Amino acid sequence: MKLTEEQKKLLLQNLKVRNVCPNCGSSSKPMILDDQYLLTSFEYSNQSYQVGGPMAMLPFAVCICPDCGNIMLFDLKTLKVI
Repeated sequence: MKLTEEQKKLLLQNLKVRNVCPNCGSSSKPMILDDQYLLTSFEYSNQSYQVGGPMAMLPFAVCICPDCGNIMLFDLKTLKVI
């Protein structure tokens, strides 16, 4: 799902991404993707995933270093974007 213009504005206001990549030291501005993503946590038992069982989801935004591809994830709820 794409972030709305209002959500992108809130994200940029609340996000404090340094312009130095922690992986490669690049000072290039990180790219902030326009999409929302979800991390999901499934219950695993008896050597299989229990789809339909308890599941947790975490909505996040993605920033990528344009030089090395390092990916940084930011919780949209903590940043009060959603």
